[in-house]
Amino acid sequence: MRMTSDLLNERETTHGKFSLNSHYLNGLLEAIPLDAYEPRVRYAIVAIYIKLSRMASGDAFRREHWEDVAGYAHLVLEAIESEALAESGGITLCSREVPR
Repeated sequence: MRMTSDLLNERETTHGKFSLNSHYLNGLLEAIPLDAYEPRVRYAIVAIYIKLSRMASGDAFRREHWEDVAGYAHLVLEAIESEALAESGGITLCSREVPR
């Protein structure tokens, strides 16, 4: 168990406290409902929310956080491009009009 506590202590400096992360994440999830999005988009948004929560409670200047946000955004862009290329009956990324 010593290795686990060492890892948690190390991560707390870069990712913030677990309790604060969960507070921020739940706030984002309540503020912006995701039920209309298809699973891949919903997953990417939640993953980005998690990264934002870690930045807010930990080290916002940690390169890894920003690379991860960019990576999840890129995956959604690929899905959008894929949908744009589909002729008809393609993938629906959102089941309803989402306010912008």
